[in-house]
Amino acid sequence: MSPAGSAEAPRPTPRAAGEHRQIGCYFAALVVMSGLADPDGLVSLPVLFTLKEQLGQPPQAVAIFEAVVFVPACFSFAFGLLRDRWRPFGLGDRGYLVLVAPLAGACYGFLTTGPVSYTKLLVVVVATAVLFQLLDTVIEALMTAVAQYHLMSGRLSALTEAVEVVPRVTAMLVGGWMATHVSVQASFAVAAACSAAIAGLAAWRPESVFAHEMPCRGHAAECANVERPSWKHLLRHRPYLPAVVVLALYNFSPGWSTPLLYYFVDEVSITGSGFGAYKAATFAAAAAASIAYGLMCQRIELGRLLVWSVGLNVFPALLLLAVGGSGSAVAAALVVGFVSGFAYVAFFDLLRRSCPRGLEGAGTAAGFSLFTLSGSAGDLLGAWMYERGEFVAALVIDAVATLLILPVLRYLPRSLEHSRDGSSDNAKSGFGYCDQEE
Repeated sequence: MSPAGSAEAPRPTPRAAGEHRQIGCYFAALVVMSGLADPDGLVSLPVLFTLKEQLGQPPQAVAIFEAVVFVPACFSFAFGLLRDRWRPFGLGDRGYLVLVAPLAGACYGFLTTGPVSYTKLLVVVVATAVLFQLLDTVIEALMTAVAQYHLMSGRLSALTEAVEVVPRVTAMLVGGWMATHVSVQASFAVAAACSAAIAGLAAWRPESVFAHEMPCRGHAAECANVERPSWKHLLRHRPYLPAVVVLALYNFSPGWSTPLLYYFVDEVSITGSGFGAYKAATFAAAAAASIAYGLMCQRIELGRLLVWSVGLNVFPALLLLAVGGSGSAVAAALVVGFVSGFAYVAFFDLLRRSCPRGLEGAGTAAGFSLFTLSGSAGDLLGAWMYERGEFVAALVIDAVATLLILPVLRYLPRSLEHSRDGSSDNAKSGFGYCDQEE
């Protein structure tokens, strides 16, 4: 691996800088609107309060409701394959925005009419979750395709992580206010308006975002007959498997979710508001890390950023064991949030650079699915260990899983390790932004 920063960062032309700003604005708007309109967004808390207070459902019924709504996320790989194989109305990814967003808005609109029952709420919210899982998969695939075309996967990954904080925080604050001050039907009306805004973004169609689809314009019939790569191509594409293994190892964190909540509350005596402050500080620090990564990825090679990400995330668990109250928890959150946020962006940057062209949907969806499943498995193991008094051991397992990323990185092509965001050398290397095998 060559020394970091040995080459001067590329300087974009004024036209390129303008295109990059346009791309950033477009995806920022997409991420915010889809995050707010998603069933896990603004309407999440109003729905939970409706189930508990208005419909009088017991905890088990609420847990079943949430579990069923989560099911579509388990099939994101299938949605990715659908996106790679079928482009509605001949509009490419825009076709999904035109088709899916109004359907989701119609589902929310249906919930604003008449009384709400458990069955009606469950069926319609699950249908909306299916639509938004497809929409999220398409947005991620579009972002990957644009990132590869414009050589800016690092900056787009950083932008996504930073902007995602907005709908998360808004869903907690505004969603909580709506749950206690307005009817659930009004909450669904707001979500329907956000869905309509997504369809409006499809009408915008900035040229810089959809430039990668230009060769097919005016040649729809020829492009439709082009043989697209199968999902097996993912397994043969050299950089892809190491990238998804890295994501799985990184998110296998037995001590960081449920066990951490119980440790803080039961053993450190941190209140619910204190734990909320810890989570908010983590989000803020992760957003700051995203900005830092967006600047660094243009000057420092990807391989070195990946190694730094591993090194920074081996020992932050020691800070959690030193927490003695809400103040020290927030201080630890600023460090933990920054290093974990930096690694999150770096590893998903690696995923976007590693996806073969034509399989951006299946590639990103499979990566996100494995990332989620690994996190769930780690949380289950961590909860089991915590009940047996092995919280420290759970944190040690997390550190070991993170260290195991280092030997996996050795299987990445050297050209991918040496790539930098925006460097024209990436296009010549055969990896990082190109669909070639070695």
